[in-house]
Amino acid sequence: MSELVKKINNSIDSKICNLDLNELDKHESSLIEEYNRITEEYRVLFKRISCEKKRITQNIIDNCSHNYIRYSEYHNERYFICDKCGHEK
Repeated sequence: MSELVKKINNSIDSKICNLDLNELDKHESSLIEEYNRITEEYRVLFKRISCEKKRITQNIIDNCSHNYIRYSEYHNERYFICDKCGHEK
């Protein structure tokens, strides 16, 4: 736990909270900044993983010799899904 979190917890946990609204807003903004700084590398990794998954999926779709099967749930709604790769058109 960071020093900032400990400081805010101690201030709020006291029986009589002597912080005014401006001080609480300052603490909140500093916590947001600290949280964003800590989680930045995870967000970057999640974005890279997402992009790689999209690239691999697109590669599978591009290299598939599609065999589309027609589906219709209602009389005027039709869609086709490849039974090999799951691509919908």
